Amino acid sequence: SSDQLRVTAGGQEVLAQIKTLGNWQDGSVKWVLVTVLADVPAGGEQQYVLEYGRDVRRTLTGPPLARAQEQGVVIDTGALRVAVNEHGDLVLPDGSACATTLTAEGGQQFSTALGPAQITIEENGPNRAVIHTVGKLTAADGTGHFTVEQRIEAYRGCSFVRVQHTFVNDLAPEFTNIEAMSWQVPIAAGDWA
Repeated sequence: SSDQLRVTAGGQEVLAQIKTLGNWQDGSVKWVLVTVLADVPAGGEQQYVLEYGRDVRRTLTGPPLARAQEQGVVIDTGALRVAVNEHGDLVLPDGSACATTLTAEGGQQFSTALGPAQITIEENGPNRAVIHTVGKLTAADGTGHFTVEQRIEAYRGCSFVRVQHTFVNDLAPEFTNIEAMSWQVPIAAGDWA
């Protein structure tokens, strides 16, 4: 199993997040995803070794980065604390939310901030957390538009997150004209300097 894997550098175990992605028919590990936060100076090098076997055990552990709460998820990397609210929007340290908005042909406004989202913690370990959200762009009258799917990635000790957006046109007809679409990140210059 992936419990019988660890990563070392210079003969010392390093904190590794190891996730089994596939198994052979006999149940043994076929593929793993290994997340290690490398600390190598510019121009330097470091060799990492993936050790495996019946007698290999990971001894280094750490708390998971994400925690589910009543209205979403809180992510704490140690260097940054953000949240994902019930709308699937990333909430910055100052409490402001990053909403996706759309202006349809004819001017009707839609926003992720007006509708609920499904929120799933896809990966949650000591090095990396991935939060998956799926919600509709919604108008004030409750009308839905495109589906917005996001993956929000955070890494231990890092003061940033990565957000991957996917916009799904699941409307009829297949082609839909829009006037504008944006992801609003409400920060002032120098806020995160």
